[in-house]
Amino acid sequence: MLEKEGLCARHTMVLITLFLFGSSIVIGININATVEQDSWICLILSFLFIIPQVLILARLIKIFPGKNIYEIFDILFGKIVGKLFSFIFVLHVLYFGTVILRNFTEFVEITTLSETPMIPIMIPLIITTIYLAKSGMNTLGRWGNVILLVLSITVSATVFLGIPAFNVQNLQPVWGHPSKSIFISAFGIFMIPFAELIVIMGMADELKIKNKEKSVFLLGTTIAGIILLTLIVRNIMVLGVPMLKNSFFASYQTARILQLGDFLTRIEGVITINLILGGMTKGTVFLISISKGVAHLTGNKNYKSLSVPLAIVALGICPFLFEDVVDMFKFPSLFEVYTIPVQVILPIVLWILAEVHIRRRTKKTS
Repeated sequence: MLEKEGLCARHTMVLITLFLFGSSIVIGININATVEQDSWICLILSFLFIIPQVLILARLIKIFPGKNIYEIFDILFGKIVGKLFSFIFVLHVLYFGTVILRNFTEFVEITTLSETPMIPIMIPLIITTIYLAKSGMNTLGRWGNVILLVLSITVSATVFLGIPAFNVQNLQPVWGHPSKSIFISAFGIFMIPFAELIVIMGMADELKIKNKEKSVFLLGTTIAGIILLTLIVRNIMVLGVPMLKNSFFASYQTARILQLGDFLTRIEGVITINLILGGMTKGTVFLISISKGVAHLTGNKNYKSLSVPLAIVALGICPFLFEDVVDMFKFPSLFEVYTIPVQVILPIVLWILAEVHIRRRTKKTS
């Protein structure tokens, strides 16, 4: 007997966790000239910002069980306007998905394969992502369990190895910057990566978490927040602000200087592989969400058949996103404002309309 497709509560929680820190664990949370050593405070504030949105997304899934965001658009706005919203959301997810692919390509190119052209690096990442997307939810769920365990061990190991190099003075002075600067930076971290969680609504019909929506979303987000907080504090204490401000990949730079006596050195190679595997999980969520959106728009009942052509589209767009790695790291500060309508305003509008919808439906049945 075939196992029923879908993500159970545990697998959904794992997927949310991996999605939220999948690329941030490599790219890092920006240590900029505005907040410097107070970046960890900004991360905590950004986590507080995301809680209302997490509760909104969980509520939408509870109101519309077995429906993804594209189907919710049709229910709340009607077929025509709903398709327009679906088209906009697909474009948003496609763009962000290609950005994630470019992030990891630049990471591999700079840290490991500096003489290798971009496209040959992208192809293995794309092929693995396609495989995961086409293999089904059960495979993705089991993959997520293994990758989260591996990444948790990796993060714990780097924290342990970094203890001798920790310098608490690097965290001082605490809240040493204007509150306005701290809150602005916190909002940036909220937008990228936390508010990206709305992308998972593109595959909400695959989430089998009835009556556990709130706990699953909150737990997954909390675990991701704890991991990111641990990483940012570790990086600041090991490298210090001056070095971090001049590092493109802070977590990798930290790993490069860690070692366990003369026995375990150069561990950044193993860490690089683990981080890429985690990033592939996030990329898979983007690809599935895009595929389901295009399938909804075109009336194709088999979204998996669209994985390959859409991945090729992303592969074609990716090299033209940024001029170089410097331009790539300017992206969050430039683009976070433009994502507000989709990642902040849209969930609130959907939630309000959904509450009105369910009350009208309740009145009709009473």
